[in-house]
Amino acid sequence: MNIFAVPVGADGCGYYRSFLPLTEVGRHGHNVSLPPRGMTWLPEPELQAEDIDVLAGQLISGPRGMALWEGWAGHAKLIYDIDDDIFAVDYQASQWHQRPELVDIAKYLLNLSDLVTASTPRLAEIVSEFNPNVTVLPNCIHRDLLTLERPRRGRVTVGWTPSPSHGPDAGYIAPMLRRFLARNPDVEFHVMGFDYRDAMGVGGRHTAWTEDLWDYYRGIDFDIGIAPLAPNRFNRSKSALKALEYAALGIPVLASDMDPYRDFIIDGVTGYLIRHDHEWERRLRDLINDEAMRTEMGAKGRQHAAGWVIQDRWVEWEQALCT
Repeated sequence: MNIFAVPVGADGCGYYRSFLPLTEVGRHGHNVSLPPRGMTWLPEPELQAEDIDVLAGQLISGPRGMALWEGWAGHAKLIYDIDDDIFAVDYQASQWHQRPELVDIAKYLLNLSDLVTASTPRLAEIVSEFNPNVTVLPNCIHRDLLTLERPRRGRVTVGWTPSPSHGPDAGYIAPMLRRFLARNPDVEFHVMGFDYRDAMGVGGRHTAWTEDLWDYYRGIDFDIGIAPLAPNRFNRSKSALKALEYAALGIPVLASDMDPYRDFIIDGVTGYLIRHDHEWERRLRDLINDEAMRTEMGAKGRQHAAGWVIQDRWVEWEQALCT
């Protein structure tokens, strides 16, 4: 099968929803074309119709995306991948928030697609309004992440890896985290990704995103990983990817007790699901004071994360794309 991919980028969701799974599919007998970083060229049906069986696009929208999808309709199997609830984005800098017409175009392209792939069951339910042919393909990790040894520091480190869309989550966790850090001055806070320290009123270290995802992985030096989510519609459709990354690195996870994490974290075994605000401080305190518990939870988390390795689950992607 000849598969041409149109990811949103080479890192972040582009890596997890396109480069990682399709590279693995390509290793098992399929001809997969993945664009190099920064490529803007798109295939033309008049020239490549015989060379492309499947066009797999990630969050396609806008006039250019509409022209691509309309041009290839009937010439290749159109697969639209989505991993966020773009209909409920509250991040004001997001293109989906600033340009509502993009959401309308995305709805049209979802309807035009032969198949929609979504990262979570809840998101699949949402997009089924626009296309009933939806398959859930959960985010996976590369097997090598399970053997990567994270750096260790002299102080117990609590970490978080937010993107710019996590503003509501930063506002939600800020008062609990401020109190905890004030009461435990020997604990270090490390935020990787978007820097919310000033907005949250906390200190600690910040590490910016890197272009190389494996450099990002190698910089995660947390002893405890947090994954707070504000209770809103957008967050309920997110995946457990943050917790999956932490667990794969042997890091116990504290996460909001919401759909994304409820189906992944084994409460009390690989981490804790936080149901009430006061539990953030209590569970953080439990973990910083018990190294043996951190080690045991981290080891069990790593074992659990092994169930989401793309080298074992590539067949799910092959079946969706190639049948």
